[in-house]
Amino acid sequence: MRKPDSTSSELNIQELQERQGRRRRALFSAALTLAVMGFYWLVVMPPQFTNTNDDAIMASFAYGYMGTPSPYLAYINVLVGYVLKALKVIIPGAPWYFLAQIALVC
Repeated sequence: MRKPDSTSSELNIQELQERQGRRRRALFSAALTLAVMGFYWLVVMPPQFTNTNDDAIMASFAYGYMGTPSPYLAYINVLVGYVLKALKVIIPGAPWYFLAQIALVC
């Protein structure tokens, strides 16, 4: 049987360390890639469920198409709803919800 000499065992240890280093680098780059993709998916890409038009439903509540005009509108402060309701009572023909949107955006 042949005795392993010190140089071959040193090479084996060095080879193992190089393999472990390559494996760690591969795992790190995979984790970094997944983290970047997750960040992009969560933060950069716009969520698809927010692209709905809820303005028509809120306007129908404000105008009273589903009964009496209501100041309780989704995603809007109730004080704005009371102002819209009062304006609708004063001048019923004007599109107050639309005008309020334009006034608040501009």
